[in-house]
Amino acid sequence: MRQSGLRLENILLPILMILLLATSSQAGWYKHTLITGYRNLRSIYCADLDNDGDNDVVACARYDNMVGWWENEGENEWTEHILTTDLEGAWEVYADDVDGDGNIDILAAGMNAARIMLWLNHDGVWEEQIVIDNLRYAKGVYTGDFNGDGTLEILACSYLDDEISVAMNVEGEWIEYRVTTDFDGVRSVHADDVDQDGDMDILGASNVAGVKWWENGDGEWIEHDMPDFLHGARSVYTADFVGDSYREIMACSRYTDLVLYWEWDEGEEEWVGTIVEEDYVYATDDYAEDMDGDGDMDILACWFDEQQLSWYENVDRNGTWIEHDVSHRAYNALAVTASDIDGDGDNDILCGFSNPNQISWWENEPDDPLSIELIAGTDPFIYVIGVGGGDLEYSLNTNSILNAPLTAWVYEYLRLPNGEMIEVGERDTVDVAMGESNLEREVYIPGIYPDGDYKLVLRVCDSENNNLVADSLEFYKTDELSVNEIDHPLPLEFSISNVYPNPFNGTTGFSIHLPAPTKVRWMVTDILGRRVLNSPATTFSQGDHRINIDLEGHASGIYLLHVFASGQPSQSRKIVLMN
Repeated sequence: MRQSGLRLENILLPILMILLLATSSQAGWYKHTLITGYRNLRSIYCADLDNDGDNDVVACARYDNMVGWWENEGENEWTEHILTTDLEGAWEVYADDVDGDGNIDILAAGMNAARIMLWLNHDGVWEEQIVIDNLRYAKGVYTGDFNGDGTLEILACSYLDDEISVAMNVEGEWIEYRVTTDFDGVRSVHADDVDQDGDMDILGASNVAGVKWWENGDGEWIEHDMPDFLHGARSVYTADFVGDSYREIMACSRYTDLVLYWEWDEGEEEWVGTIVEEDYVYATDDYAEDMDGDGDMDILACWFDEQQLSWYENVDRNGTWIEHDVSHRAYNALAVTASDIDGDGDNDILCGFSNPNQISWWENEPDDPLSIELIAGTDPFIYVIGVGGGDLEYSLNTNSILNAPLTAWVYEYLRLPNGEMIEVGERDTVDVAMGESNLEREVYIPGIYPDGDYKLVLRVCDSENNNLVADSLEFYKTDELSVNEIDHPLPLEFSISNVYPNPFNGTTGFSIHLPAPTKVRWMVTDILGRRVLNSPATTFSQGDHRINIDLEGHASGIYLLHVFASGQPSQSRKIVLMN
């Protein structure tokens, strides 16, 4: 902690001051709703389908048998184009220039339809083709040039037939070639040059058999098992996370709740696994993209049961990952991907849900649409709380470049000296104006709290409780008097008395004595410092006053009464509620 140069006179013991350490605001994620009204939107992909220079969105809805694409008109305006509502159990979509004419085409796997479909894009006119039929529970579709002839083949998998197939276009007819019929429960396929020998290999993920890859051996497919058997694998993907000449293999698991990748150790000639996340439940999808523009690949993931959507920053290309929360209200998230939706040069995040049935995208705002700064007290460099406790007064400075005022939810958390993080008080709302604004706030620090280093963390969310921005400040609680307490000694006449009845049932009261007209407020907290009641500041005349406390409806237990008189340190009393 950097020490302040301020010297305090006439203090026998030095009082530790604090330096305000306002952390730089986290990159904000501003949520937009893109698609609604379709059930079980379980697959999304981004590509420029109309050749206008921006990324459009392809999606499918399982329970509505729908495949379609949404034309990006800019400024979050979208035009819907439905290709079909007849592909039963539409499960996955993908897009690529299959016929090599310079237009991006659309592919889809229909689980109940047992087929792989292709829509060829002829300058906006879509030609529908059946690529593979009778592929029971078709769940995966991808593309790759597997025979090195310069044209794309179509890769697909069958969950019930345990099959991975490649479809080649031979004189206008799609011919299916089986790679394996022994990959039990396969649900996802991918293609990349895994062994860096110049041809495309095949990867697959299975609920039952984990993750495997098939080496392309000039027409023969050589099967390789990945180590660390991944039960319940839902997806497989490749990316270069470490910056070497090899592609790492990434997967997530529904049953073991993992997001991980394997890196090829050339010296040991083996795959070595790195777990990126294991603390959430029911991982449904992951994806790799450079989210922070630093030139290395990061990871995105979503969890169905945890309602969590996160991205993981690749810190050092050596297995160090930092989680960044995007949303913890990603209800029943099924699919995640990333692309530059708004054309500002950075990648945004898209996620598909089954409840609510929608696809949303989060705008990546490195120049935060909403930024905040916390300033403690009247001095941005020092703040101390004395032995008697008191209010940590701070300013919440906001700067909004949103196109409308925002009603935001604010949460306050306190990190105690022992590292424990507690929520302080209840969530409240603030009205954030466009441009710059300033809000004066305070949080009470009880006198019974130990001395040491504290951190106040403020989290600001939108109306759907999605994180917009966060900031923090550090302060110190001393076991000595604070500067304020020394400069303004407590008059002997000021006192709290006659807290009666105590213990009490529902209501009680206390008396204060004031030697002069004084502004007074009081607060009741539980033993963890969480506010239960909080009175407004009221100016009382000189003399004695009786104040009533009503805790009807609150749980029995020990509470703390804190009384604040203007210019004086607080006084506290223990009260006991017995219902």
